[in-house]
Amino acid sequence: MKRYLFLVCCLWLAACGGGSGHRGDSGQISDAVRSSNGKITSMASEILVAQDGVSPSIVRSTTVTEGGKKYNVYRLDNAKFFDNEMDSENEYISFGIDSKGQIDSIVYRYPEEDGTVSIETINRESADSSVFTENVYKYKVVISSGTYYTDSLVPGNYSKDQIKAAFRDAYEGEISETAFAEIDEQIDATDMVPMEFIHRHVVNLKGKDMPESNKLRYSDFGYTTILAKEVHQEGDGVGDDNTPIFGGYEIQEIQNTEDLHDMTFSGKAIATLGEVHENGATKIETGDTNTTLVFDENGKETLTMPFNDYYTIKVEKPHGGEHAITWSGTTSVGYELDSEQPVNNQRVNVKYYGDNDIPSEVVGGVRFQNNNIQFDGAFGVTKD
Repeated sequence: MKRYLFLVCCLWLAACGGGSGHRGDSGQISDAVRSSNGKITSMASEILVAQDGVSPSIVRSTTVTEGGKKYNVYRLDNAKFFDNEMDSENEYISFGIDSKGQIDSIVYRYPEEDGTVSIETINRESADSSVFTENVYKYKVVISSGTYYTDSLVPGNYSKDQIKAAFRDAYEGEISETAFAEIDEQIDATDMVPMEFIHRHVVNLKGKDMPESNKLRYSDFGYTTILAKEVHQEGDGVGDDNTPIFGGYEIQEIQNTEDLHDMTFSGKAIATLGEVHENGATKIETGDTNTTLVFDENGKETLTMPFNDYYTIKVEKPHGGEHAITWSGTTSVGYELDSEQPVNNQRVNVKYYGDNDIPSEVVGGVRFQNNNIQFDGAFGVTKD
């Protein structure tokens, strides 16, 4: 992908909240900013890419000069994160940063049916927090089968037909037509007033907690969790919307990985478990270093994720072939898989990052369904 040279002001100590960068640091990232960013991710707060006569694929107007050479400056807003549902190049999560390079928001991008791209920016609570907060509005109905809410809506005057459509958008395929009819009846009989909620998006990336020998510098992985509460309620809010995510600096991503062999990476994996069509409320993890990604002499890749309280999940891919998912061992948290039943809705997405087209770290996502159980996971590993 990249034929130009890299000079990395990796700020290795930035993830731990201190220290100075290697030569090539633009000098614009303070220790306080590195410490603040380190509350969220182990990724370098800034990297420099040598121009060297070949324009980078991602153009930045910010440049610095070191030793007579010019370098493009990339900061954490260059990182893109994905979950296992995203299937468009216009659909990803990123960080917003201020003029000092400090993370001040998370940004969700997703395509609409009309071809436009919606962008939602959610502000960080404080410089020491990994929580991002937004106020949203929803309609609520209570019927015989339970309590239901629309998805988040922008403030406005909605007709009863629009409110009915909003409930159908939120629950299409999940509840019966009888339930929809009961919801419509409630809406017709009620003066519908939207309720204001606070959504707290907790970003729990794992790179910062891993041992120094497995510390991720260009990429990261973990969960986002959305906790919701009404504005007048106390506490953090409740919710089980735990979503595994993975990604990293787009400028450091390596596209050509067809010839990898005789390489071993190790690190950690996380996942959520739930029944199909439900959010994964149960979280599981492996140890910090016992997840492995191995390329043998023939280029076959094997990802092994031995979860502490769940099966060991294995993903194998022969060179030029397709991914196959198997498992072994037992589970102590339920959600039993059945090898006699097929693996459905399988998705494996692996991303490689490093310098000079040589991967030094790998992150990715694994999702599949079996026996009415959905496994939704992510991992991050570094080269041994």
